[in-house]
Amino acid sequence: MSVFCRYASQILDSPESSEEIVQDVFVTVLLSEGTPQLETKELQQRINAALQKLPEECRKVFRLSHYEELSYREIADFLEISAKTAENQMGKALNIMRREIASSSCFSIFSANFIYH
Repeated sequence: MSVFCRYASQILDSPESSEEIVQDVFVTVLLSEGTPQLETKELQQRINAALQKLPEECRKVFRLSHYEELSYREIADFLEISAKTAENQMGKALNIMRREIASSSCFSIFSANFIYH
């Protein structure tokens, strides 16, 4: 478990939730505009490629969460699924995104320290 997951787990008292939150923060950081210019193009290409590899339901939930900034409850209402299903689909999407993005040598050191446990 990464240092970030352990810290989040202590605060939340839930290892499962802490890992998902740390993954979510990682993806949010990667999608933010604060990424250095040299890496931005490659990172965006990796994100787009990873998005295409997501199963359709995971892709919908991911886009609604990260691009539309909807909560799991709002996503559930919009897609006519349960909030738990939306949460599970997001967890699956984050795992796939993490794996795909981390496969880049540019991001492997960062992601190994940050998102792998």
